This record gives sequence, C-alpha cells and structure tokens, in this order.
Amino acid sequence: MTSATQSNSGASAYLGFLYALMGNPEIIQLEDLNRPELVRSIKDFLRGIYRTSGSTGWLKELFLKTPEADAMVNYESVLIETNKELIAQGQEPLYFIYPHDGLVISDSPLGFNSQKGAEKEESFLKFQKWLLKPENQNRILALGRKTGLGGDISNADRKVFNPEWGIDVNRIISPVRMPSPEVIERSLILYQTAFRKPSYSIFVLDYSGSMRSTGEEALKQSMMALIDQDQAKNFMIQAGEEDRWVLIAQ
Repeated sequence: MTSATQSNSGASAYLGFLYALMGNPEIIQLEDLNRPELVRSIKDFLRGIYRTSGSTGWLKELFLKTPEADAMVNYESVLIETNKELIAQGQEPLYFIYPHDGLVISDSPLGFNSQKGAEKEESFLKFQKWLLKPENQNRILALGRKTGLGGDISNADRKVFNPEWGIDVNRIISPVRMPSPEVIERSLILYQTAFRKPSYSIFVLDYSGSMRSTGEEALKQSMMALIDQDQAKNFMIQAGEEDRWVLIAQ
C-alpha cells in the first residue's frame, strides 16, 4: 500500500479503512479518531502492510519485483495494469476485492482557471470536447479507466475488465462521504505519527569529495527536513514514537 501521507491512493484507502472500522458512519467526526477501539483496530490492520511507497506506479513496480508479495491496495486501473504484466510474465493474476464499507472513488476532474483569459478558455473547451468524443472515451476505457457519468462501464471490454479477476462491471458503486479538511488532516497526522507500522531506517550519508559544496549542503538540508520535526510536519514525514533510525556518515 502507498503511504497515506504521500500518495492519493494511500490516503483514499486509509480513509476508507477508518470508515469501515467505525461501522461506516455517515461521516467521520474529529472526536471519532480518539476512540480506543478504532486506534487498536487501525494499528492492527496497518501492521499487516509489508512494504509502502510514495506513489501508485512505484508500488506497482515494487509489487512485481517482490516475489513474497501476495496482495496490493491500489487503484482499480493500476491493478488491471498489474494483471496484464503478471499474465505476460506467466504468473497468476490478482483477484480484485472491493470493500463493502469504506469504498472511495478517485476521479480525475478536468478544470480550468478562468483568470487565464478567453483565448486560453477556448483552447480548454476544444480539448474538453476532444476528450469527450466517443472514440476517445473508448480509448480511455480500453486502458482500464472508467468513463462516463457514474463510471458506467457495462459495455466495456471483458478482456480488460475481466470478470474472472473479480471485476463486476454492473456493480453499483457507493462511495463514502469525505470528512472535513480538519478531520482529514488530523487523520493523516495520526497515520504518520501513531497508527502506521513503525519503520527501521538506515541512512548512509555521503561525505566524499564529490559531495563538497552544494552537494553536501543539499544533503544536510534534506536530513534536517527529516530530523527536525517542525520541518518534517510541513511534508507529513514526521517520525513515530516507535520508529528507529540509524545514520552512517561515509
């Protein structure tokens, strides 16, 4: 699974887990995050994660290169890409499991900044019209990405949205309601500092001749962004109480 604080897919999955472990409430409130039973459940759940990454694409590559990995939390479209590669390698494809509670949809809205002027808007509208052409929508669908209002893919190619993989094109998708920005931010802080599985990290710092001047300064700045927790929280890369770090200067 990707990191909830560094990747949209990780954050979406993590918020979905919180909803499911709370019994799928109408919306998560700030005080819900302090419930002892939720804290125990989410910590137990996240301890089952073997590896994390900072992006969905990297996670897919990490999964394909890790023989002992047997499951992955990711976007449906990325899982379809993964299965294509697994089959090409002669390996068993993944079986898709859709949560009954805590399902989150990651859409890709197309937006335009109205302050850019009429000429830019005209170009944007042309691009939008081109994207919405049936032939282009079908090309997007053929890549394993849902299109149309509500993600209706009843006519999708079954070789892409393969029912043998557990994909049901007629499934009615009912996502959870996203909580307030305050609740989301607090949820992510708790993930990073208290809920996720502790890490054991070894940093080898290169102080060789090639790093002198700008290289060495950049190295120090990067490490300070990790070590100084006031800086780290700006990027949501804070250390947890159980994390262990080893720094080796070379």
